[in-house]
Amino acid sequence: MAVIGDSIADGVGAEEAGWPDALAARLQAEPALATIGIANEGIAGNRILNDASTPYVGPSVLARFDRDTLDKPGVRWVLLHEGVNDITAARLLAAPADRVTVGQIEAGMRKLAGRARARGVKIWAGTLLPFAGTKDFWSADAERDRLALNAWIRTAGVFDAVVDFDAALRDPEQPSRLNPAYDSGDHLHPNDAGYRVMAQQVDLSLLHP
Repeated sequence: MAVIGDSIADGVGAEEAGWPDALAARLQAEPALATIGIANEGIAGNRILNDASTPYVGPSVLARFDRDTLDKPGVRWVLLHEGVNDITAARLLAAPADRVTVGQIEAGMRKLAGRARARGVKIWAGTLLPFAGTKDFWSADAERDRLALNAWIRTAGVFDAVVDFDAALRDPEQPSRLNPAYDSGDHLHPNDAGYRVMAQQVDLSLLHP
């Protein structure tokens, strides 16, 4: 399995391990799944649609998808967890190409799903975590877009499976925020407990032969 994402896939905020590492540990604990490896292709500051533009980093997922996921030997599943940086960049950056809409992000995700299926690879998507309280990044408009994109991920039928990270880690009293028990302190990245909860959201039955 290849995980492609941003700083949350990369494990920013963890003291021990990020969620792809915790997921790998779950796989190792099940004899029938212990031969499945995790290729973590998370890049902190990465976006789906656009390449690096400070403070965002790296080639876009659209540019690196084949190299970092589909071309991995033996890959059978891809888990996509990205999009929050596309949303925040649309407010922070002035270039017209960076000011993307939810519809454009959805179209980019559809392209990725189509490319995976053309190669016989199943593609899953994770919902975006809440990030209210973050310095510079959060706004009411950004929250509106996050909710709209999550609703689309859950219901559009584009992906072979959906992993609802948002439902598991949001604060039940303030759903636009991370649950304080899972917050690393910056209100954007989970702590170790949060990353372990994220790993638990992956339905391992989908990986059985």
